[in-house]
Amino acid sequence: MSAADPPAGIEVAEILVSPAVPERWIAHAPALRWIHSPSAGVDQVLSPSVARRGIVVTSARGSYDQAVAEHAVALLLALARRLPSIAARAEGRDWLRLGEIPGIVELGGRTLTVVGMGSIGGRVAEIALALGMRVLGVRRTPAPHAAAERVVGEGGLLEALGESNALVMVLPDTPESRHVVGRRELLALQDGAFVVNVGRGSTLDAGALVDLLESGHLAGAALDVTDPEPPAPGSRLWSAPNLVLTGHTAGSSEHHPHRQLRQFGDYLAAYLEGRPLPQVDPGRGY
Repeated sequence: MSAADPPAGIEVAEILVSPAVPERWIAHAPALRWIHSPSAGVDQVLSPSVARRGIVVTSARGSYDQAVAEHAVALLLALARRLPSIAARAEGRDWLRLGEIPGIVELGGRTLTVVGMGSIGGRVAEIALALGMRVLGVRRTPAPHAAAERVVGEGGLLEALGESNALVMVLPDTPESRHVVGRRELLALQDGAFVVNVGRGSTLDAGALVDLLESGHLAGAALDVTDPEPPAPGSRLWSAPNLVLTGHTAGSSEHHPHRQLRQFGDYLAAYLEGRPLPQVDPGRGY
């Protein structure tokens, strides 16, 4: 059996828990009524057949908030403090003197735009605010957030970026979000800005990112996600200056398995009692 083959028992399954559900599986699952993804993203679960049959889809949204937000802010701090360069020097047993690594900055007082102000993005905003950053948010349906000075719709993205020294992306993979941040958006950032992506790799134009790292317009970037994953062996991402790759580890945490199990248990209890589940909107993809 290959990884693409339907799992044993799917022909009688009413509930399926899987981070990926190939389209061809659905034809083998006539009794299927609910798919739960243990990932926050559901791009590998939603398919035309799932939508057509009205199968309920839920995700682990919410269980990753703290871990991913901490990871995003840790990457921002690493870029601002030039930790990758300092660590590389230390590996060569080179003890640094004050001022030997140029470009170390403080995040406090700088402006951060969070693109994707959902539950994870909101937590990023809260931590950034605690560090003394000014926070702007961008989301499909703008709504005020206590940690953000303002939250704007997609039409306000360029204006927000023009005020920003840092960008954190927390977007799902949908047709509308592909390359939502490209060359124009990256150029709108202030010179010397930092870029962090902990959402999906497809939402960022990686070629434009590398170009602007090489030109010096961007002071640094950190990607937990790429498109594809991992990058191809010849990808420019492997050799781009001031770029950190963390291999889709942002959601990792000692608490995460327990949060996932508790969340699924709550959903299962609701399902068995006939109560509504927090469904993913197939049209939006999240």
